[in-house]
Parts: sequence; C-alpha cells; structure tokens
Amino acid sequence: MATKDTKALIPFTPFKPMVLNNAASWSSAVPKKTPLDALRDTLSTFETALSSKLDTLISDNATLRAAHAESMVENERLRTSNAELAASVRALGASLADSRAENSARLLYGLRNAEHAARENRVLLRDLAERLERVEFEGGYEGGFPAIGGWAPREAIEEAK
Repeated sequence: MATKDTKALIPFTPFKPMVLNNAASWSSAVPKKTPLDALRDTLSTFETALSSKLDTLISDNATLRAAHAESMVENERLRTSNAELAASVRALGASLADSRAENSARLLYGLRNAEHAARENRVLLRDLAERLERVEFEGGYEGGFPAIGGWAPREAIEEAK
C-alpha cells in the first residue's frame, strides 16, 4: 500500500485515473485530467458560449422583427399621409389655377374699364380745354367762369386766388 512519502496509483478506471498526493490520503485525491477530459471541458465551455451567443441572437432577432413590424406600420402610415398630402396639393393646384383664371378675367375686365374711362376722360379733357381756350380768347363770361358743379362768380374766383 501507499505511504505518506510515496505516490501510489489508485486502481485503474478507464475514465478518471487519479493520483494520490504525497499526503497519501484518499480524501485528498486529485483527479488527473486526460486529454479527452480537457477536450470535453473545452467543448463544454465552447457549447456554453455558443448557447449564450445563440440566445443573444434569438433575442436580437425577435427585437429586430418587432422593430421591423413597427417600421412597416409607420411606413404604411407615412404612405397614407403622403397620398393625402399629394391629393391636397393637387386640389390646391387646381384651386390656384381657378383663382388665376378668375383673377386674370377680373384684371382684363378692370383694364377694359380703365381704357374706357381713359377714353372718356380724354374726350372730357379735350372738351374742357376747348372751353378754356374760348373763355380766354373771348375774355371770360359775363356772370363768371364755369366751375365744378355749376358757375362761380368772378369775385369768388378772384378771392380764391
């Protein structure tokens, strides 16, 4: 059997050979790892890391799917809003075209009225100029001069000067 100063092998087991330490007590036996055990530990650590990464990817995928669904709803809302805005702009454009046509018609009517009034004013001014020439040439009227709204006496015109 084993003594305190020697190392003794525990009876062979195919999976976990153990070596007793110098104290040679069965309670302090430390299992010796084989390359297969080290590979199992490495694979277990790798599996744990992959499982954690897979859980993270699944969670991220669910988050991205939810965000995508929200963005699709928002996109549809924006499309609807855009269509309403386009219809409003078309209606505004049609209204503007109608207003332009109406304003153009009013402007043409106003211009025609202004031309007619200008012709009438030219006729009246010519008539007034002819009257004034006659008054100056003849030396005035006996009762006074013609004035707006009627005749004004000569004295009133002299006082106004």
